[in-house]
Amino acid sequence: MLTVPPGTIIYDDAKTFFKDLNQHGEKVLVAKGGQGGSHRTVRFNGIKGERRSLTFELKLLGDVSLVGFPNAGKSTFLRSISNASPKVADYPFTTLRPTLGEISYPDHTVVTYTDLPGLIEEAHLNRGMGHQFLRHVERTKAVLMMVDIRGFQLKEKLPLRNAVETIAILMRELFLYKRDLLDREMVIALNKIDTDANGELAENIQYQLANIDKVHLPFLENEENDIVREKIIELCRSKQENVFPISAINGTGLEILTDKMRDIIEKLKVDSELLGKEVE
Repeated sequence: MLTVPPGTIIYDDAKTFFKDLNQHGEKVLVAKGGQGGSHRTVRFNGIKGERRSLTFELKLLGDVSLVGFPNAGKSTFLRSISNASPKVADYPFTTLRPTLGEISYPDHTVVTYTDLPGLIEEAHLNRGMGHQFLRHVERTKAVLMMVDIRGFQLKEKLPLRNAVETIAILMRELFLYKRDLLDREMVIALNKIDTDANGELAENIQYQLANIDKVHLPFLENEENDIVREKIIELCRSKQENVFPISAINGTGLEILTDKMRDIIEKLKVDSELLGKEVE
C-alpha cells in the first residue's frame, strides 16, 4: 500500500488520467498483487502480480491561492495571519514550494491559504517552473492576488511593471494557463502601504484600475487585453469591495481582508451545498 496526500492525481504510463484522490481516506486499486505458491497453482509456483507504471501529481487542496510576483509579500502575509512559517527575506524567490496556512475563527470556521512561489511573466509557458506552481491554483476556490504598490522588476534589463501592469500580467498568466481560472472569486491586495509616506499611492492605483483602458496594457494581445480589462473593471466597479490596501508587515488592513476572504469561502460552500441538493 502506498499512502499519498489528498489532492494527488494519478496518470497511467500513457499520461492518461486514472484517478483523482481528493478526499481523506479515499483508496484506489492500481495493480493487483500476485499469488503465492500453493496447491491451487501449477507445481506450487507463485503467480506474479500486475506491473504498472504510474505518474503521481500533487495539486494542493486549499480555499484561497495567494498569487503574485516574487517579493510581493505573500509569505509575510501568511505568517501574519496563520500558523504557517514560510521563509521571509528581502530577495526574490524565497518561497521555493507551496506552503499551506490556516486561519481559525472564533466560531471554528477554518480558511486554508496556499502560498504559491512567485510567478514571472510567461509563467503559462512554464517559465520559472510556472506550470508546477500554477497547477495548485486549480484546486482552490478563490484567488487572492498580492501586489507590491510600487510595482515589480525581476531584473535590471527587464521593464519595471507598475502595480496596475502587475495585476494585468498576473491575470494574463492565469487566463493563458487555464481560461476558467479568471472565473474564480478574486480579491486584490495592494501590499506595502507602509512604504507610502503620503498615503496616496494605493488610492491612485484603485482609481487607475477602475478606469483602465486598452491603451494602458499595450503588452497584451487583443483577446487577453479585452478579457483582463473586463475582469479588472468587474472587480473594481463592483458594489462589493474587492481591492484592499494592506501592510502585511505591520498588520494594517489584514483583519478586513481576511474577513472578506472568509465571507467568500463561506458563500461558495453554501452555494455548493445548495447545488448538491438540486442535483439530488
